[in-house]
Amino acid sequence: MTTGTDFAVHARVISFGETRQPGGTKWAFTEVECEVNGEAVTYSAISFVKEKLLAGQSYELLIRPNRQKAEHPEYEDSIQEVVATLPGDGSTPPPVAPKPKPQPQTQPQTQPQTPQPPRGFLPPDTASRWREFNTNARSASFVGRDYAGFLKDLVIAGRLDQDGEMVVVTKDIVKGWFAEGTDIFWNNYNVYPPQDIYGDLFDNTANKEATDGKG
Repeated sequence: MTTGTDFAVHARVISFGETRQPGGTKWAFTEVECEVNGEAVTYSAISFVKEKLLAGQSYELLIRPNRQKAEHPEYEDSIQEVVATLPGDGSTPPPVAPKPKPQPQTQPQTQPQTPQPPRGFLPPDTASRWREFNTNARSASFVGRDYAGFLKDLVIAGRLDQDGEMVVVTKDIVKGWFAEGTDIFWNNYNVYPPQDIYGDLFDNTANKEATDGKG
């Protein structure tokens, strides 16, 4: 089986092509035509990645090569993640607006400033935060279940590469698939932590700012 390393590109999305479901699975892949270094390149994107893309916009994308190119050359390299949205064509920073010429101004009379009391500690809304965490915990279970089901469908369709050997799905294999899918969810959760009015759920950003200046 051919392997490849994920790599990043700066690309401008030109248009979206046809959507297909290989092997009769429930996972839909859409062709995404992009401009990379002045050349047209077509990638594929699963539905929840495709929904993050807009035609005409530039992005930094994480690309996974087609690791079965020898057996399935018709499959494109796939977009695994939208790393960042880029300005312009994705290769140059946005133009800097010219600074206005300074105008002479009369010096206003300064008024004594009343010192503002430091912002107090914000008590977290623990009930809302617990509901948020609970929701993501349930989502992790759903992702693990769907991931295991996706691999099961590939086995049934005869599309899961096992070095030419017959695939025998055992209970332990299904448990491993479920755990792997759950790990994928939590890894993304750590990269993009949810936020509320208190900041990141991980570090309570607002309270950190409130106490920074107290010494």
